[in-house]
Amino acid sequence: MAGKGQREANKLKRMQDIVSAAAGLFAERGYEQTKIEDIAAAAGVSPATVYNHFGTKGAILTAVAGRDLESVLGAAEEAFDPSASSAVDVLMPVIDVYIGFTVGLGKDLLKEILRAGFDPAASEMLIELVSLDEALVRQIGGLLGRMQEAGLVSRSLDLTAASLLVYSVLAGAMIWFVSVPEMEPAGVRAHLRTQLAIVFDGIAAK
Repeated sequence: MAGKGQREANKLKRMQDIVSAAAGLFAERGYEQTKIEDIAAAAGVSPATVYNHFGTKGAILTAVAGRDLESVLGAAEEAFDPSASSAVDVLMPVIDVYIGFTVGLGKDLLKEILRAGFDPAASEMLIELVSLDEALVRQIGGLLGRMQEAGLVSRSLDLTAASLLVYSVLAGAMIWFVSVPEMEPAGVRAHLRTQLAIVFDGIAAK
């Protein structure tokens, strides 16, 4: 009889299989067109198992969005190089990692994730999505702190407020990416670079 450790390993494997199957189906058919039964069949489990592990399709979407977050944060950390000549040049390789992650989800899934932010019925899903956002904001704050130590930004900078500002610029660009059908990742990157230059250089007359 399998021990507790093996049962937990089996459960984790089933959940990973479900998330992987869902990600493939969401990309192929779209979120709305994919049913729980479809995900179960693709994962090789019963619909009851899917419901038991996740409860709703929204929870699966959240898991799809968050499954690669740890590796994304690691890649962003590796991309950070405070030796660049300007704050924007330091941040853009990190932003490129974030863009690759969000764009990789596809416009259809990004639309569903954004919709959850305005849907009171999706409160549990929203809580999970906010936790993903908070992880990004924490990393941005940490990187800004290191930029502060390197003399790239003001010593008096409020790191919490600044990290939220940078994140809001990134989130706004992703909304733009989703909203404009012809918008491509390269356009998002150019837009972000321009806005970050405004954030760090300011708009007041010198």
